[in-house]
Amino acid sequence: CESSIQSRIIDIFSHDGPGFREEIFYSLQYQKIKEIIHHYIPQSALIGMMLEHHEKYVVVKSKRIGIMQHDPFSWIIEGGDFQYEEDINNMAIIANNTLQLWLDSLNDQNRELFVDILYSVINATGAKTF
Repeated sequence: CESSIQSRIIDIFSHDGPGFREEIFYSLQYQKIKEIIHHYIPQSALIGMMLEHHEKYVVVKSKRIGIMQHDPFSWIIEGGDFQYEEDINNMAIIANNTLQLWLDSLNDQNRELFVDILYSVINATGAKTF
C-alpha cells in the first residue's frame, strides 16, 4: 500500500492465512512491514502453510482435527489468550512438505488454477466456515 497508509499500520495478524510467492519477500514493501506480521496457525495447519512463509508463526491448539482446524472458532482460548503448541504436528509437516514440493513444480498458471479449484471445492460445500 502507499507509504502514507503503511506508516499507520501498527500490527498485521494472519490467522491461518496462506503465504506469498517467493518474490514478495524481497520487495521493499514487504521488508518495511515484515517485523509487524504475526502469523497464527493451528497444529494441523495446511491452508496457513501454503506457499512461502518467511515470518515466524505461532501454533494454536484446536478442538478439531485436520483441515477443520482452519476454522478459528475451533481454536482453544483460555484465560483470554490462545492455548499454544510448540510446533505443528508431524502429519502436518509431512502434508505441507509434500504439498509445497508439488506446488513448486507448477507454473504460475497451474498454481493459480489449483488455488481456484481448491476454493471452488470448499465453496461448493455451502459451508460458511470449515
